[in-house]
Amino acid sequence: MRIIVLAVLLILIGCKDSALKESNKKPLNDVAFKKISKESNTKNIQSKDLKTKNQDSTDIWKGKYYFEAKNKDDLKTSFEISIKQLGDISLKYISDGNKPETYNHIVGELINPEKLKINFNMNYDEMGIIFLEKDEDEFSISGEPIYFINPGNDNVSIKKIE
Repeated sequence: MRIIVLAVLLILIGCKDSALKESNKKPLNDVAFKKISKESNTKNIQSKDLKTKNQDSTDIWKGKYYFEAKNKDDLKTSFEISIKQLGDISLKYISDGNKPETYNHIVGELINPEKLKINFNMNYDEMGIIFLEKDEDEFSISGEPIYFINPGNDNVSIKKIE
């Protein structure tokens, strides 16, 4: 009799173990699948929202800009800047009536959503760096070249022409 009870117990334990193994092989039930699917969609939406937000903050810079000023010695400096995207900026720099210097495929650095750094000529050290800033619908240009043109002013208005 003890042998029969022991055999029945072993069979029941064996069936329970195989049932557990089989349940681990089954696909997720609908509730668990929907929960995982919802979490994945939420992460995808958040990722898309972040990309859209970053895209929106870079879209404001797209366009053409023009700046021209004369210093106290009546020497003119101008910048023509074309921004297709932050990784593709073209700049034409004319200083003191010299031959224009053209720089293409410059990569801009977004300091914050309202400030863009453009390092157009590393040979000039700080003189080769300008900043564009946005304040509502107004744009300004700053950097060492601007300071030397107009001492006492760190920022000067720049026209967004396109």
